[in-house]
Amino acid sequence: MGVAYLIERWGGMHMQLYSLTNHIVWHIANGITGSVMLLAAFLLYPHLGIVGLPLAMLLAYCCFYTPYAIFLSQRHYRYNLLRFEQKAIALPALALAGLLTLFWLTKPWHPAARSALTHLI
Repeated sequence: MGVAYLIERWGGMHMQLYSLTNHIVWHIANGITGSVMLLAAFLLYPHLGIVGLPLAMLLAYCCFYTPYAIFLSQRHYRYNLLRFEQKAIALPALALAGLLTLFWLTKPWHPAARSALTHLI
């Protein structure tokens, strides 16, 4: 879910930047993204259970919202996309990747780790 929110914020940053042109398209981006999210949740939930809901979010943001926002802002401002993204999203993405790696390595949901943590507390 954290990755889905990071992707959403990345697209939101580009959508906000594009809104400076006074051509407001938030209703298009949010309407289509919401429709994709609902459809994906409807299809994924019966097979994956509750995990299907954040995956539906991730799918909707990755398939439409963020690419659409990046396309609009890059088309209008004509900046070097790689240099811009390196400054804008690289640090948060690396921080999230580090936290997820740390979380995965410590595996606090594992019963042995959980009992060890409860003895420490």
